[in-house]
Amino acid sequence: MDASACGGNRHGAFRCLVLAVGLLASRAAPAHDFWIEPERFRLEAPGPVAVTLRVGERFKGESVPYIDAWIERFESHDGAGVRAVAGQVGDDPAGHVTPRTPGSSWIAYQSRDDFVELPPEKFRAYLEMEGMEYVLPLRAARGQEDAPAREYYARCAKALLHAPGAGGVEVEEPLGLTLEIVPERDPYGLEVGASFGVRLLYLGRPVPGLLVKAFTREAPEREEHQRTDADGRVRVTLDRAGTWIVKTVHMVALDGDTYGDWRSYWASLTFALPERVSVQPRGVPSPRVSARRSPSLTMRGHDSLPISAVANRMQKR
Repeated sequence: MDASACGGNRHGAFRCLVLAVGLLASRAAPAHDFWIEPERFRLEAPGPVAVTLRVGERFKGESVPYIDAWIERFESHDGAGVRAVAGQVGDDPAGHVTPRTPGSSWIAYQSRDDFVELPPEKFRAYLEMEGMEYVLPLRAARGQEDAPAREYYARCAKALLHAPGAGGVEVEEPLGLTLEIVPERDPYGLEVGASFGVRLLYLGRPVPGLLVKAFTREAPEREEHQRTDADGRVRVTLDRAGTWIVKTVHMVALDGDTYGDWRSYWASLTFALPERVSVQPRGVPSPRVSARRSPSLTMRGHDSLPISAVANRMQKR
């Protein structure tokens, strides 16, 4: 936490104190998914959009405030370029964006590393649930099957907004997150029932064999599972309208690190699919249009705080 962000008054100091106490005293909450939740995905008119960061499961979870020490990247990408999403310590929603061009625009977030240590049986269950069984033989080869698993983890999240008209981003272009879900076409040009293709990139290269999960806020129990092919591609059927999340996890082994044996990256992509869409190609003007349980993984760290309790106490001051 940047101490300068606390300000020179009692209120600012109290905000930082409360957040610090939350960091030190909190116990981890169930934390599988991390996603970006803008107040709206489809914009009918220009204006700021509040951006909430959330951690939890199946669109249910705690909000994560703006803490600069936790953030590697927090950006807005539109047809006019890239801007950092600014904030102050404790802001919740974590930020606001105002797309400067019509068409589609990105909100992107990547956290800095956090750390968790899990008992071996819980680590195994977590690997099997997230489709990372490939780690198990590596653990065995290292003689770590019965040892606690020490893991760094980071979040790599994207949310796609859309405003009527053309001139936005090319959604097929990667943004450069460490692990990234890259659409092969703009989902705002698709109808319900369409096949939605994405690429999974780790350090800019395709990742085969990753388990990709997709579901909506409105029907989280209807979860689709697919594995990426040799080119890191997978297709998801957008069989209903609603707010969608597409997500995956990738883990790599570490050698020579004092504290950690593994590093995982948790990627997500959120967008909203209406019953019907009307999207024009780039450069073509268009008229205005009207447009939740799996076993828990417990993690310690910045995206598993009981933020709602902290925020409530802050608001009472």
